[in-house]
Amino acid sequence: MADFSAVIKVLLENRLVPTVMGLVSGAMIYAFSSEDNWMLLKLGKLGYGLVWAGIVFLFITFIQYCAKQCKKLLCYIKDKAEDIENEEEKRKELLEELWYFMDELNQDYIDFLKRFLDNENNYIEETIWFGPGYMRKFFKGREIILRREVQIDEEPKVIYKMDESFYLLLKESKEKYNRISHFE
Repeated sequence: MADFSAVIKVLLENRLVPTVMGLVSGAMIYAFSSEDNWMLLKLGKLGYGLVWAGIVFLFITFIQYCAKQCKKLLCYIKDKAEDIENEEEKRKELLEELWYFMDELNQDYIDFLKRFLDNENNYIEETIWFGPGYMRKFFKGREIILRREVQIDEEPKVIYKMDESFYLLLKESKEKYNRISHFE
């Protein structure tokens, strides 16, 4: 009996609600059971009440576990939705900055940038004196057009390529909003 009281003490300290509900339910089930119940005859009065108390305890514990897991899932879904919303907000702000940046460029430079959009950011080869290649423009601290001088057939040429992150942002703006500046 001392072992039983030690178990009850631990259960009451850590799992009070399911333990009390289990014990009360076990006593109620015993009270409403007939005296010739096969389980009651096999287990005895105390064993029969404890079996039902254990079954109710496990059932309530399972319900509590399921409720806790559902709360976790709902919190995760809510956090994920907020993260997506925040990411979209940041993306819109970045695109807005891009459009203000593009509004300040001259039309020759904008046309040059559009050529990269048309050729999917492949290299553009120009003569060494091509104007927009010498204009160093920076967006978010990074140069947007990368320039390299090469010799092709003994003729000096310059190869231009757009910074990949800037190209992807410009491409997203064109595909999603069908524009790359406020005035387009």
